[in-house]
Amino acid sequence: MPMRFVSVLFAVAVLAASPAVLAHGAPRPLGGTVEGLPAGPVKRDLAELLERARRESVEPRLYEAAVHEAVRAMERARNARAAGDVLHAGHLEQVAEEWVRAASCYVRARLAERATEVAARRSKELGSAVVRARTLLEENQGHRGRLEAEVNAAAARPKPPVEPDSAAAKRPPKASNLGPKKAEKTP
Repeated sequence: MPMRFVSVLFAVAVLAASPAVLAHGAPRPLGGTVEGLPAGPVKRDLAELLERARRESVEPRLYEAAVHEAVRAMERARNARAAGDVLHAGHLEQVAEEWVRAASCYVRARLAERATEVAARRSKELGSAVVRARTLLEENQGHRGRLEAEVNAAAARPKPPVEPDSAAAKRPPKASNLGPKKAEKTP
């Protein structure tokens, strides 16, 4: 009996260490970095995504899980290719591409949220400015209406008659009469 147990244990150990098992997700430590990926569109897209996220100050918690899954899928694809499973390696690369697209969507969504927040803030400021402008316009229109009413009331009042003699007496003398007379020339 113990010999049978040892042979079963040996068979399980051999199967667990085979490349096919490693290709399909055996408990193998993931070296999960973008730099460790083979050159290709997934690595290029991930590098661009991480650079954009860093440049735009997007919180890593939004996209890091998707990036980790993309790296994990690419490592599994590499292991599947090493085991000779080209079909599943291609599928796993497509899975990695989808994870990269998802991470990119998360970053773009966050940037869109920021733009929306800025637009909402600006809209609120502009709304306040419009309310202030309307208030000033209404005040000016009311002031203008009151002034027009005063002008119309003043125009409607009868004016006292002006006597021609008294008006001339109240009028100041002309400027030509004020200065010393110039000497008359004799011919």
